[in-house]
Amino acid sequence: MLLPRLASYFDISVDELIGYQAQLTREEIRKIYIRFTEDFENRPFEEVMKESREFVKEYYSCYPALLQISVLWLNHYMLADTREENEAILQEIVSLCLHIEQDCGDREICGDAELVRYMVFLLLGKTEEVTAALEPRFQPEHLSDQIDTLLVQAYQMAGRAKDAKMFNQSVIFRHLVMMINDSLTYLMSQLQDQEGCQETIDRLHQIIEIYHIDRLHPNLYLQFCYACALFYMAHGQKKEALEQLEIFVEGTVSFIKEGIRIYGDSYFSEMDQYVQKYDLLRTPPRGKKVIWDSVMGALDNPVFAPISECREMKRWKQKLKEGREKI
Repeated sequence: MLLPRLASYFDISVDELIGYQAQLTREEIRKIYIRFTEDFENRPFEEVMKESREFVKEYYSCYPALLQISVLWLNHYMLADTREENEAILQEIVSLCLHIEQDCGDREICGDAELVRYMVFLLLGKTEEVTAALEPRFQPEHLSDQIDTLLVQAYQMAGRAKDAKMFNQSVIFRHLVMMINDSLTYLMSQLQDQEGCQETIDRLHQIIEIYHIDRLHPNLYLQFCYACALFYMAHGQKKEALEQLEIFVEGTVSFIKEGIRIYGDSYFSEMDQYVQKYDLLRTPPRGKKVIWDSVMGALDNPVFAPISECREMKRWKQKLKEGREKI
């Protein structure tokens, strides 16, 4: 009974007081994440949630593992049977992230946990909390954006040309992905501005074509196609919407069958090595069945009601249903 008081006196955790360190390696965390992802696909949801909660209790001081569990729950909470259960799991994620932020000494892990917590706040409709926390941080005049450039220069000056090339490519690729994601967010927030949205789509098409994003990051390209379909439906352009949905559905089926990953090419020649170096980048955030279900749900979006009975939509839904049963 004295342990909590002693830990409080010394401003440390009980685990630190008794010298307990339950740490897992990055590879062990990756394997555990994959196992839980597969379990969510193939076993009862509550059973897997119970096991993952027990895992959290056992490794309550292994903050990298806790962070990945919070991401795991965020990617699978919607599988619960009721909305109340969904919200309860989201609140668990918030509590877990707060524990990481308060007790973990690693600034990067704490920052990631905070970001996950704000993602959950958006899902819970707590927009004021998110804007109040993030608005003061948006200060583009600060020098933190120069970290990537400095690291590349340091590699070069140290004679580590291969590391400089790999990291530089990863920075370019990451900023490309961020720019496309930001543009898609802008597109979805301005759907009624037909001229402005069409300009955004045209510019994104050029970037995707120049950098071969459809091959390097298929999932991002398919998100773009789906966003285009939503835009075209919002303006009564059914033919164009169906064209984009066909790419979305057929591409997703192929994407899932071939394996969900990020690719390199002759320009991004070091990307495969970069992905291998950072283990968790090799791990899809959700299992194939969960992704397949989300695609089937995407076609049921009320926006597509005017074309829900057309031949193409019925064929795609049947194809997705048959593919889901084969997994």
